Amino acid sequence: MKKTVATLIVLITAITVQAQKVELKTNPFGVIMGAYNVTAEFQLQDYPSTTVLASAWYNTPDFKDWMYTDRDGGLSVGIRKYHNRYEDKGVFLGVASRYIPMTYRQNSRDILSLGFTVGYKYIYNDKITIDAFIGGGRIVWEEVPGSYWAPAEFISGFNFGYRF
Repeated sequence: MKKTVATLIVLITAITVQAQKVELKTNPFGVIMGAYNVTAEFQLQDYPSTTVLASAWYNTPDFKDWMYTDRDGGLSVGIRKYHNRYEDKGVFLGVASRYIPMTYRQNSRDILSLGFTVGYKYIYNDKITIDAFIGGGRIVWEEVPGSYWAPAEFISGFNFGYRF
């Protein structure tokens, strides 16, 4: 996990060198229920309608019990292409890869998924952002010996953000 976090930090640092605008966002409704997340979205200087995202999230034990999930949290990296030609707002299509550690009772495993998203981002006063998205993914790697099952995965989110 430490190597994954270190790799994510290096990746974010490398991407911000090319980034024109940086946006940090979270889901306040998730925080109220015990699902903490933070996302950084970087607009590419030469391609203003294309962004790169990096996310991290953590689910508290109470949230996991309430939602009947065994996902502890995770890390995600993705790319979004907005329909608006000149900036990152409005309708978008995206691709995402997600690393998710899971714990059920005393057993733990990790999964890696690849998927797509479709959504909409609204920008208020060039600083405040609201975005919502849905999508699907496919679990392509699962750390369970002898398991070759690759189920589908639902991806969704609702975030409030601030641009710097």
